[in-house]
This record gives sequence, C-alpha cells and structure tokens, in this order.
Amino acid sequence: MNHSSIANPLQILQEAVARSEMDLLLLGLSPYAYLPSSSPSPGRTDLAELLRVAYDLWPANDRDRIRDSIIGALRKLVSEYDGLEPVAACLLIETLRQSRKRSPMELPVADLSKSLSESIDKYREILSRDFSGSGAEYDDGRLGELRRISEIVKGLGGNQFVSM
Repeated sequence: MNHSSIANPLQILQEAVARSEMDLLLLGLSPYAYLPSSSPSPGRTDLAELLRVAYDLWPANDRDRIRDSIIGALRKLVSEYDGLEPVAACLLIETLRQSRKRSPMELPVADLSKSLSESIDKYREILSRDFSGSGAEYDDGRLGELRRISEIVKGLGGNQFVSM
C-alpha cells in the first residue's frame, strides 16, 4: 500500500526538495514515505525507487538542485542513528551507478563514507543489539546489515565504511 498522500515518486521528490525536507524523505517519514504494493522493500519506504527517480527522471537542467538537496540531507543524517542505513543505501546506489557508468549524482562518497564509518563506530554497540527492521536477519543486528552494504560497496570499487 502506498502510505504517501502523494502517489507519484517524482512529485514526492519535488515536494521534499521544495520544502527542504529531503532528510525526511530519506528516512521514509510521512508525508514522503513511498511504498507501492509491488515494492520489494522491507521498510516503510522504497528508497531505492525514489533514488532511481531522482537519478533518472529528475530534469537534467535542475540536477544541481536535487543533488544539493540530497547531499545536505546526507550530511545531516550521517551522524544520526536512524540516518545510518539511508546514508549507506545512498552510498551503495551512487557507487553502483558509478561502477556501471550510469549518470551518478556526483555525491561526495569518500567524505560521506568516512563520516558514516565514524558514526557506525560511535553507535556500534547499539547497532549490534538492535534486531529491529533489517537487524532481524543478522546475529549482530543492524550492524550486520550495514556490514553487508559496506561489503557490496567495496566490491563495486567504493569505500568500505564498516570495519570488521
């Protein structure tokens, strides 16, 4: 079920940018949660789909505005516990697009990876005991999900952000 009052993912992005609330969109908070019934996303929003729309459907002549909005939100969220997984997901998608030479957003991945690594170290104990959401699949909770994403990013030629 689509939990957003805005049914179109491009409209959701436009609204978040216009209101300077990209951080809320990345966290999947109302009114920016987007979860169509066909979505494989286990969370409250299909962040991968929203980011695909940002990368592929946002007007090319306005690309700086969406990029700046995403970067601002990532820099805000990277130090917050609830922001760790959305930041990791954005790093994964950016690295994947770079590796496939598919118009990356030119996010500052090295700086964000470093900041994310520092935040993960700060929250390491809490993450390893948090079995909610994606953490339910791992013996070390949400830290395990972040480690999985970090390994994929590393495999794609990006910066690893979870130390073993």
